[in-house]
Amino acid sequence: VTEPVAAETSREDENEEELRECWTAMEALWASGAVKTLGIASSRPISPKLLDGIYRNAEVKPSIIQTVCRAKDGWDKALRSYCENRGILYQAVSLVRVNSYLLEDQDVLAIAQSHNATSAQILLRFGMELGITPVVVTPMVSRMQE
Repeated sequence: VTEPVAAETSREDENEEELRECWTAMEALWASGAVKTLGIASSRPISPKLLDGIYRNAEVKPSIIQTVCRAKDGWDKALRSYCENRGILYQAVSLVRVNSYLLEDQDVLAIAQSHNATSAQILLRFGMELGITPVVVTPMVSRMQE
């Protein structure tokens, strides 16, 4: 299963200036004491290049990144590394939903069975082993408990 990502990266340059303007406004909120920390949340992938454009020019550095993390994109290794090297917390929103096709993967199912766990639990644990803080988003109480 693949999704086109070229369209996302082609908009990156035009989004960088908009993001810098937004970041400057957020820094003003931080300076006023209205907020304690600043971070970036996006429902689209964030590239290390885009984050670096903000980081290099920021007076107040981002402390957290919330984004999507896809197996097919190498679990966002480059961005995770960038964040780790700068002390930025990396959070993956809806890690299981975004990678739901892996819930039926035979290897994942076998690992889950051998650990008396669900496939979703295996994916979450795998993400945590990679240094990802998963953010579980679900309206279902049973999923959250899982």
